[in-house]
Amino acid sequence: MKNPERDYLDTYSLMYSRNPLPYASVERIVDWALEGEVVAITDTKQISEYFQRILEETDLDIDTHRILRTMLVFGDAYVLLLRDGDGNIKNMRHLDAKNVEIVLDENNIEKEFIVDYGTVRETYPAKEVMHFRWKKQPDNPYGFSLMRGLEPLVEREHKIMDEFMKAFHAQAEGKRVDFDSEGNLGMLKAIPYLFSKHTGVPIGLLTFKIENELAHKLQMDDFEIKCQGLRDLLRNEIIEKVIKPETTRKGFQEIASIGWKRKSKITSEDTEATIAELKLGLITPDEARKRLGLKEYYV
Repeated sequence: MKNPERDYLDTYSLMYSRNPLPYASVERIVDWALEGEVVAITDTKQISEYFQRILEETDLDIDTHRILRTMLVFGDAYVLLLRDGDGNIKNMRHLDAKNVEIVLDENNIEKEFIVDYGTVRETYPAKEVMHFRWKKQPDNPYGFSLMRGLEPLVEREHKIMDEFMKAFHAQAEGKRVDFDSEGNLGMLKAIPYLFSKHTGVPIGLLTFKIENELAHKLQMDDFEIKCQGLRDLLRNEIIEKVIKPETTRKGFQEIASIGWKRKSKITSEDTEATIAELKLGLITPDEARKRLGLKEYYV
């Protein structure tokens, strides 16, 4: 079954790479969801050491960021498991999401993946390919791109930016310009909110204003729940395709899980106290941002 979105994937790639707001949205999601390092969750030292060797040999810790980024942009990410002569996983190869076709069996379960390399087409069994998809759709094995539906907003952004820059240059030349008029600065400020609504990324994470970042702490809590869902998605696929079969083949009685060893999480009390100090002028915005671990995304 070919990807119904195949003709639009190049457009999604360009939207992500050439527009600051989609780019900032995706990068912030990846940073927030996968902050920390991948670790084995097990009480058995033998399994922990075995999984640690897999991490060291495959760069899985680094790969998870690329997987998540690709999945959000294209809706799907595919990783081929590469083995040595003894069947041990020695490395992983990311497949171009734009050139992968999924073959289903009679029960609509993934059977094979066909990859078009340009001069040749290769077929891989489903057990050798990790498939990560965003927002599983009924009767469709492919995922849902975070870029889908952003085309009008991106086009609108370009139009408003052009108008804004014209006004800016006019003012630089000494001409009178009302930057608060509709269609100029006022509309420019509204763009991040449109992207925030579509992507689910709190507006405070898309702007560089510390006031916005702190004001949307409740949105950030909801966003953390969504990020946990992304971690679960990665974790489940890695367990089923990498850890479970490998540990079973090695004769381990226990199946290890994985998790992200994250930095200390911001509590509501920490946020409230920081806001209070900021309002009283006891700390600077930069100090508040550093204390809460917030990053700036200039859009």
